[in-house]
Amino acid sequence: MQPRGSEDTFDLVAWNIENFPLRDQATVDSVRMIILALQVDVVTVEEIADTTAFRNLVNALEGWEGVYSSDEYGPGSYQKTGILYRTDQITLSNVGIIFPNQPDPFPRPPLMAHVDFHRGNQHFDFYLIVVHLKAGGGAEDLARRREACQQLKSLIDQSVNEGDEPDFIVAGDFNDELDDPPASNAFTIFLDDSVHYRFLTMPLAGDPYWASYPSTGSLIDHILVTSDALGEYEGGETETLRLDYEVTNYSYWVSDHRPVMSQFPVGTSGVIVVSPGTIPTDNRILGSFPNPFNSSVAIDYEVLALSPVTITIYDVLGRKVAVLVNGYQSAGQHRIMWDGIDGNGSSAPSGIYIVNLATGQGHFNRKIALIK
Repeated sequence: MQPRGSEDTFDLVAWNIENFPLRDQATVDSVRMIILALQVDVVTVEEIADTTAFRNLVNALEGWEGVYSSDEYGPGSYQKTGILYRTDQITLSNVGIIFPNQPDPFPRPPLMAHVDFHRGNQHFDFYLIVVHLKAGGGAEDLARRREACQQLKSLIDQSVNEGDEPDFIVAGDFNDELDDPPASNAFTIFLDDSVHYRFLTMPLAGDPYWASYPSTGSLIDHILVTSDALGEYEGGETETLRLDYEVTNYSYWVSDHRPVMSQFPVGTSGVIVVSPGTIPTDNRILGSFPNPFNSSVAIDYEVLALSPVTITIYDVLGRKVAVLVNGYQSAGQHRIMWDGIDGNGSSAPSGIYIVNLATGQGHFNRKIALIK
């Protein structure tokens, strides 16, 4: 598996792990392997059916810790939510469930925690709410999801208005699609308040390629943030991790859901920031705009001295898609455009691609997302 996290970003994954552990110890081992391979910072999970197996997973994740909700889904049965996090960079506090004893909007009470992320000069603290809303396609199920969203928004609005922490991230299995028409959309209360809320998964909506529930081609797992948290997300990226194309028999051994992931540059705005008086020592990619893109993307990069430069586009499996630059370039900042056409003259499919800048001094990578 290819790593998805970066030491330059705060990386959050939301993942329904389907009645964990779906195949007993084999699933525990697979989930552990995936989390370590992804190299991310926080993973929110839903459908913890066996708390002993979850604790075994946590114990097997060296350098990680985990918590789960205290509710019971039914007498003696669980579909708990949880949070897994790296202990070297993350501190959790004020962990607990919200909206207990309200089974109509919340058959599985959300888990809430205050998260403090530190890495070098980067700092991001926020409230994290892990949700698993009511499933089902009927009118009653839709009404219960709408009520849940209304109550979540009221709680967050009240907290922000009272001067508490303004940064909130709500992540998990929302069990509905963002691009449904207004009459059947569960999320209008958030979508209509775009000044204060944004679904980071919205750019992926409506495209089966990005489905988090691939059996129906639906994107139903989401990451929602308050506007204050957008400052930490500026220049960030969100994608569905198509693990079923990387892990053999993923849906049998692991889950029927794919995770979704957001990367927060946390103060770097997705650009390498050079302090006054500091001389950069590496060639670098400065940015890619827009990202995600539809028709074309501008890739800005810097070369420190006259040198051979190659810029290559790869897919997530490491296959070469296109070569944009191949030759000597002078020192300074440069821009190259990619129109989504591969080396054979065909349109590249929607997906995540890697921009690789190679010089005699080394390599630099940046992820871009093509959405059609």
